[in-house]
Amino acid sequence: MSRNNKIAAETAERGQFYSYLGQHKLRRTQERALILQEVFSIQDHFDVESLLFRLRRKHHPVSRATIYRTLKHLTDSGLLRQVDLGRSRAFFEHAPGRQHHEHLVCIGCGKVVEFSTVTIEKLQTLVCEEFNFKPVRHTYQILGYCEACQPPS
Repeated sequence: MSRNNKIAAETAERGQFYSYLGQHKLRRTQERALILQEVFSIQDHFDVESLLFRLRRKHHPVSRATIYRTLKHLTDSGLLRQVDLGRSRAFFEHAPGRQHHEHLVCIGCGKVVEFSTVTIEKLQTLVCEEFNFKPVRHTYQILGYCEACQPPS
């Protein structure tokens, strides 16, 4: 993505978030702006602790509670998606402009590989049709060991 496209996307996302805050009668605070800016700079999956570490490293005094609340607002506004990566904490990823995908998660080193396949999507559709079920969303991840972490056979 070019620098101009990235700036335009961030401006649109910021506008979407501020619109969400206004609709819910929530204030635009300096802390929320700092969190939003830092979230824009993260390319991979992240959790609250890694975000808190990044903010503190930059000397931004934002509380853990404020981060939790702001991430909930970012998720509710459609800018972030919370993903279960088979660990004891929640992870987040950017939602806008991202195609639907699934995850392979290494339980050895924590590496996450995103993938998508038509076969799984078709199978989900067949299963839902068989049970007359209307899907809203889904998550799918495979937990195992990446090539580097696989125990010798």
